[in-house]
Amino acid sequence: PSDVEALLVAKRDAGLSDSTVRLIYTVCRAMLDIAVRDGLIRRNVAAAVKRPTIKRQEARYLTPVEVGRLLAAAEGDRLQPLIVLMLGTGLRRGEALALHWSDVDLAAGHVRVRWTLGRVDRALVFDEPKTEKSRRFVSLPAPVVETLRRHKAALAAERLAAVAWVPWGGHEDLVFPT
Repeated sequence: PSDVEALLVAKRDAGLSDSTVRLIYTVCRAMLDIAVRDGLIRRNVAAAVKRPTIKRQEARYLTPVEVGRLLAAAEGDRLQPLIVLMLGTGLRRGEALALHWSDVDLAAGHVRVRWTLGRVDRALVFDEPKTEKSRRFVSLPAPVVETLRRHKAALAAERLAAVAWVPWGGHEDLVFPT
């Protein structure tokens, strides 16, 4: 057990994150469980070591001044509607990028979160949110509704002007398709 503890301390001292150190412990313990099962060793010494904890840190939020600077910097940029949506709703990046127009109700002023977009092995992949709590309705403040209305109109004009428009298969009505 002291060797396993020394390994974990060395990894933490090397600057690895708490979650990475915990993952190392989990893999080590699983490997030693297999070795016990296969009769290679008598006992799993990692089982005697306390599972490393992960220190919870409160998320850092933008100050009102930082929000103002971000909005000013995004003015006129193609990403402005995405930034306004994320600032106004607290949606995660993957949730906002996976948002479909069919899940946006501008009249009622809310969106339904039922997809996430993430990168898996260098490919973009749509998936359902991890937890039931992540599948939710989110209210849209009036400035966000207005920004999304303008974005929808600009997107429609962009599609009409495009020589070819190839939507993402199965996700044809993305709010942020490019």
